[in-house]
Amino acid sequence: MSYSIAHTIPEEDRENYITEDEAKDMIKGFNSHLRNISCQVDELTKLNDNIQKKLEKETERNNNIRASIIETKQTMCMIETEIENKSQSLSHLEIKIHAESSKAFLSCNMNAPDLENALKDKNASAEALKQISDMLMYLSQLEAASIILQTQNELLNKKIRDKIDNMNTEVKCATCKDKYVPAKNHNNACTYHPGKLKYFSCRGCGADAYYDCCIRCKTCSKGCKTTHHTS
Repeated sequence: MSYSIAHTIPEEDRENYITEDEAKDMIKGFNSHLRNISCQVDELTKLNDNIQKKLEKETERNNNIRASIIETKQTMCMIETEIENKSQSLSHLEIKIHAESSKAFLSCNMNAPDLENALKDKNASAEALKQISDMLMYLSQLEAASIILQTQNELLNKKIRDKIDNMNTEVKCATCKDKYVPAKNHNNACTYHPGKLKYFSCRGCGADAYYDCCIRCKTCSKGCKTTHHTS
């Protein structure tokens, strides 16, 4: 004869207790509910991990952008400092050339009328003519040096202006083919696929032509790697 808990309960009190089958059903329902909660907890944990990874990636991206902005500002300051230094150097050289020219005139013991008369006088002494010739040659050298320095300064300023313009002009990236501004370039600016294109079904959308690096096409993923733009 089978034995159950119901046999130990008086007949008149049995209606106040749940049956063994009812208890089993309750336990079964509780276990099922517990499993559902456990699955939900696992899903929420995975979702939280993914959100945390995305947050870390976005934080790193923002830090790189900030670092790139700081680096660009530093580069611009260096360029401006270089322009200022070159301008000061040119000014100093111009002052030096002017001083040397004045010194050359002062070192000559002939005044302007004497120089003019000496040039016209066919009987001027060889010493006077040599002095005039040396002074004119020296002045010619100073003038040539001034022209060279002025030309170098103009070329340098043009080079710096071109560099600034290039840093703020859109160019096409050789890796991702998107346009970018070099002054705003940073380590995570370029998103691309490093793999080769394969003509099979994409794992994401089922379309053709996926990349073998991540098994996804351009529609599903713009890129699976990041780096700085290159031109």
